[in-house]
Amino acid sequence: MTLRVPGVPITVADCEAGNPVEYSFCVDADGDGLLDAWENIAMYMARPVIEFDESEDGLKNFNTSVGGGWYTNSYVLASYGRVYALPIPQTPDLDMADLRFHYRMMQSRDYGPGGHDGDTSFFGYRAAQASIDAVTIDWL
Repeated sequence: MTLRVPGVPITVADCEAGNPVEYSFCVDADGDGLLDAWENIAMYMARPVIEFDESEDGLKNFNTSVGGGWYTNSYVLASYGRVYALPIPQTPDLDMADLRFHYRMMQSRDYGPGGHDGDTSFFGYRAAQASIDAVTIDWL
């Protein structure tokens, strides 16, 4: 998959090469050499899609009675992700071959056969190729 974020440089060095007014969003709060705006957009573009099979029995069991004919949705899904370079660079010379995207999905319950409370999934991508305006990523 190739991520293209038109008009948004990937690194601090790429940003400094441009017009400072045009790139007024050039912020790298965590100091990893990647621009925060690019990190946020790229993470959103590469985010996972959650899909359930229509025969998944948990879909029928998400609503829990709280009495009086009222129900609450008992299913909780949370996710978070991070894009970073390994090792964290101390200079603007960022090695894009070390760029990683990691996601963690957390669910209140595993509704599959033999389901149990709490379930997590972890997956990520590695940059296979990068240029000033695009990053091609592969599964880790």
